[in-house]
Amino acid sequence: MNIRSLGYAGFTAKDLESWRTFANGLLGAQVCDAEAPGVGKALRLRLDAKCQRMLITQSSEELGTYLGFEVEGRDALADAQRRLAAAGITVQHGSPEEAVFRGVDAFFRLTDPMGQAIELFCGLADDEQAFVPSRAMGGFCAGDLGFGHAVLMTTDFDKSKNFYCDILLFRVSDFITRPNRRLFMHINPRHHSIALSESPVRGIAHLLVEVNEFDDLGRAYDVALRDYPDAITSSLGRHSNDFMTSFYVRTPSGFALEYGWGGRLVGPHWQPHELFGPSLWGHDRRAGNPESRLVAGQQRQFAFDQGIRAPSPGGPMRPDVPDAH
Repeated sequence: MNIRSLGYAGFTAKDLESWRTFANGLLGAQVCDAEAPGVGKALRLRLDAKCQRMLITQSSEELGTYLGFEVEGRDALADAQRRLAAAGITVQHGSPEEAVFRGVDAFFRLTDPMGQAIELFCGLADDEQAFVPSRAMGGFCAGDLGFGHAVLMTTDFDKSKNFYCDILLFRVSDFITRPNRRLFMHINPRHHSIALSESPVRGIAHLLVEVNEFDDLGRAYDVALRDYPDAITSSLGRHSNDFMTSFYVRTPSGFALEYGWGGRLVGPHWQPHELFGPSLWGHDRRAGNPESRLVAGQQRQFAFDQGIRAPSPGGPMRPDVPDAH
C-alpha cells in the first residue's frame, strides 16, 4: 500500500461562523463556502494550492471526524482496496457527489480499530484560484508533505499500532513510554503524519498545521493570547522529536489544534528511537491531569539539566539531521 500523505481532515461544527472567525483570525487559512451533499452548509479551508485541506460541515450532532490519506491514482486506490480486503477490512466507496465535495477523483472509507473514520483517495485537485491567506503571512508547509499531522487517542495501543504499521504501512519515527505510550509514524519526509497516544478515551487528540515562517507562529500566538486565552491548552514550546516550535489551542469543534513552525524532515535511513519526553522546553499542558503535568515537568527539567537542544539553524530540517544533542 503506497500512501503518500495526510491530504485532508474533515469534521463537524455546530457553529460555522465561529470557525470562520477562528480560521481567518488565528489560522490565516483561506476560507471558502461550500455545500456538503445531503447535509448543507460547509466551509473549505485552504492552506496551499489545493482546493481544500480541511472540510467543516455544520451539524448539531457530536463531533465527527475523518482523515483523508492520498494514494498515487485509481490503480493504487484499487490495489489498496485489495490489500485491505485481504486483511479482512471492508470499505465503502464514496459517491460522485461526495467526491466532488472533497475535490478528489475517487475515494473510499473505512474505520481504524478505534472507530476513527479513514478515507483513502486519489486526485485532490488544485483550486482554480491561487491560494490567498486571510492575513499577511508566508504561507503553510503543506504540498507533497500533506497538510500536517493528526494525533489519535487509543484505548488499545497495540491493536492501533498494528493497523497503522502492518496494514497501512506507516513507518515508525520514534516513541515515548512515560507517562503513557506514544508512537510517531511517517509516510513521507514529514517526521510524523500520524501519532498514537495511549488513553482511557478514543478520538482526535489534535491536528497540526505548520507555517513557513517563524514570525507567523509568533503572530498566531499573539492572536491566541488576545482572542482565545482560555482556549490555549498548551503554552509555546519545542518538541524533542520533530523539533516543532508550537502552541496548542482548542478549536470551535472542541479538539485541539497545534500551530507550529520548523518541523524536522526524515530520510529513508531513519532509525526509530525512544525519547526522554515530548518537549525540550515549554508546552505546559494546562488541560493535563496533575500526574501527567508532573512527569512532563520532570522531563523538561532533564532536558534543561542535560542541555539538550535542537540543531541550528531553525526551519524545516534536512533529512537525517543529527539527533538533538
